[in-house]
Amino acid sequence: MINRSTYIWCFIFVFSWLLNSNIKAQIVADAIYTTQTSYSPSDPVFIFENLLLNPNLRYTATDQSENYEFEWYRHNSETNTWDQLLQTQTGVFTALIVNQPGGYMLRVIQNGNLEEVYRCWAFETEIANPEIVIDFQDCFSLELSATSESIPLTYYDPSTGNPGTVSIEKTYQWSANPSIDFTQFGASIEMNAPVEDTQITVTISDVAGKSVSEYLDYHAIAVRADYDWNIIRPRTRDDEKSNEIHRGSETSIAEGSAPIEIRFEEKSSGPVSRWAWQIAGPSDTIAFRDRNPFYVFQRAGEYKVYLTVYNDHVFLEGISECWHRTPDPNTVNVMESLLEVPNTFTPDGDGINDEFRVAFRSIRKFNMVIYNRWGRRVYSSSNPSEGWDGTIGGKRAAPGVYFYHIEAEGYNANEKYKLSGPVHLIRGR
Repeated sequence: MINRSTYIWCFIFVFSWLLNSNIKAQIVADAIYTTQTSYSPSDPVFIFENLLLNPNLRYTATDQSENYEFEWYRHNSETNTWDQLLQTQTGVFTALIVNQPGGYMLRVIQNGNLEEVYRCWAFETEIANPEIVIDFQDCFSLELSATSESIPLTYYDPSTGNPGTVSIEKTYQWSANPSIDFTQFGASIEMNAPVEDTQITVTISDVAGKSVSEYLDYHAIAVRADYDWNIIRPRTRDDEKSNEIHRGSETSIAEGSAPIEIRFEEKSSGPVSRWAWQIAGPSDTIAFRDRNPFYVFQRAGEYKVYLTVYNDHVFLEGISECWHRTPDPNTVNVMESLLEVPNTFTPDGDGINDEFRVAFRSIRKFNMVIYNRWGRRVYSSSNPSEGWDGTIGGKRAAPGVYFYHIEAEGYNANEKYKLSGPVHLIRGR
């Protein structure tokens, strides 16, 4: 285990070695960012946050046992000379307050002899005139880029007078309100064209901690078609199929018995000025220009529903002429007509088969008459959704055989029905 005295002797040895070594000292500063010139890696470039805060350049001699004279000079960019004497000091340490950008030189003198010459450059950065530029826009995409100006940070080669420039990297942080997904390529971004007015912000920063923000109030020209729909009046007596909408992740399907009455609700985005609906059926296409149309689907078959929206508004550059059509149409399936008649029913109040009622789909006209075995009419109806409850004049009909006669039509020309037959009314004891 190393004791305390060993640490002390190690420290004394290292300190003595540093004092007597030829390690060259250098100018240091509490800079935000430090780089070097292209002409000499030993000439540092200090980037400060603000020169008005009076940062300083410092130098400490390696040999602390000697006394030195220090002379600080400022660079003259017009003559490429270091003839502007700023300050003299003596000792082993010197510091110079810096409040102007440019080059600084330190001459280290010992006993009247010039020992060392050090040079450095001090700057502060500034980001000015930020701007967001629309590089490209149409009805589907938007491309933006950020530009700004910076103060040139120029130094000079002391031997040739040739200028050099410090390159300061900038970073860009983008945001949008409302939020938008975009792809960033440094100072540029790409996105799908917004469908609502959006404030886009970019914050430009550099390594010195300077930052500036700029805003663009973007007025949307793109539109996106979308809608919802609801069945108004389902009508069926088919136990296996009913009028309903099956909603999926991309499209929906409405299917069932005719008539399927649907109310369409437009839910498009963007500055929409007009709407165009198309219902592509089995034999023709029907068009509407109402915003929220209502339509009754009657004939059997499959129908595809499209919505196209347009932006005909005039903006600074003219008429946008943007439009968009729903890419995946919703579907309406109107089933062919069906008419089925039971041959028994049990009106005993148990909720099962208590009425004589047909099963049907897509029936447009309907007429049913029920007779007893002597030919007397005991029930009639023109509504296939209704049924005979097994009463005559409000009194329970006697069990036994009755006879029905039904005439009906579907929504297609060839869908006609004439059905007759017996039905058994059964009552428990």
